[in-house]
Amino acid sequence: SFTNPTTATTTVQTPCLPSEKPPTAMPPLPSSEINQAKLLNTDLVINKYAKLKGPSKAGALSVKLARESVFGTEILTKCTVRGCRELPALPTEELAFLKQVMFKQFPQFWQTPTDFEPIWTKCTEAINHACKALRVKGKDSSLCI
Repeated sequence: SFTNPTTATTTVQTPCLPSEKPPTAMPPLPSSEINQAKLLNTDLVINKYAKLKGPSKAGALSVKLARESVFGTEILTKCTVRGCRELPALPTEELAFLKQVMFKQFPQFWQTPTDFEPIWTKCTEAINHACKALRVKGKDSSLCI
């Protein structure tokens, strides 16, 4: 059969906003995909990047932890934080673990954990940016924090 291109309808996907999960998003990648053998202990990574402590550097520290201790470069290359269109979300349990690790870095928020949420939002935005940079540049990590 022939479809007339002038009368055929097309579906335009809108970009994913950080605060919403689109109905067509892929489910999270299973934790079993993470190559644990290539990952470092979180304390080692935190100590390695001691200059990245503090709320203003939280995004950079979260990317370092995501790449070196929680997910690895391969997983970050194929995912986004929440999933978007054909890309799966990062494994849920590990993302929650990363949030806990980051929360522990900021004792000033321990009494009011909701005040940590804007910091965590900046972290997830930084991780999403790193994921995109890895996909755009292949496995060249020079552009990622």
